[in-house]
Amino acid sequence: MKKRNKGFMLIETLVVSTFIITVLIYLYIQFVNLKKSYDTSFSYDTIPGLYSAKEIDKFINNNYGYADFIEEVDSNDNKYIELVDENKCDYIYFSGNINYCDRLISNSNMKTVLLASTDISKLKENLKTNNPYSNELYLYVKNMNLKNLENSYILIVEYNDKTFSYVKIEKTVGEDNE
Repeated sequence: MKKRNKGFMLIETLVVSTFIITVLIYLYIQFVNLKKSYDTSFSYDTIPGLYSAKEIDKFINNNYGYADFIEEVDSNDNKYIELVDENKCDYIYFSGNINYCDRLISNSNMKTVLLASTDISKLKENLKTNNPYSNELYLYVKNMNLKNLENSYILIVEYNDKTFSYVKIEKTVGEDNE
């Protein structure tokens, strides 16, 4: 009967253990990435969120048009303006229809509405250094992909349930096309 070499058995156990640990670490990393992607898909650009954002877009477009809003965004150093904050419409922008605007915001469960140019680098910078909004809004803006929306404007909406959406502002016939 041959006697087995105990040193070989120890090395074999270490190699198999290392292989199993490597596979488990790889699976854990993949699971974390999958969970992050899953959570993001249920927080960013949901169907109800996009629908509500489009409703505020229609409200602004039908009652005011975007010309004055866009002019203010362009003149602002940060390249965005706040239209709604803490569930209230800004009376400066919506003086004629403040009650309807507040009901629309309340029924849609909106927390913050921003109008920004699609060059959101200034918005990202402002949210990173001096964020008056939630950190989740910063993360949403940071992860936005606006490559096909150059030279345009967007409405960014944060909801009270920590979901987010944005819509591209459609120019009306009366506005100039640059």
